[in-house]
Amino acid sequence: AEYEVDAFLMHLIRYPSAAPFICKKLVQYHGISNPSPGFVQRVTQAFISGSFTIGGVEFGGGKYGDMKAVAAAISLDPESLSPVIDEDPISGNIR
Repeated sequence: AEYEVDAFLMHLIRYPSAAPFICKKLVQYHGISNPSPGFVQRVTQAFISGSFTIGGVEFGGGKYGDMKAVAAAISLDPESLSPVIDEDPISGNIR
């Protein structure tokens, strides 16, 4: 029974719309309530590939859904670091 549950969960997590949904929710929990589609796409790419590289430093182990890569993609994305976006009321606020 354990094998079937694992197979079912892997099937759900690999569904094409699961990665963007999970990544958008993680970005929102990080404090950006209305992330741009580009931001979500960059984080989704890190989720799918399992790695994120910036400035020659690589984060993640290369496995699908690697949270180190996702956390680095959210934290080190230019939209997360831009002070101009913090002042934009459309971008959202910390809850």
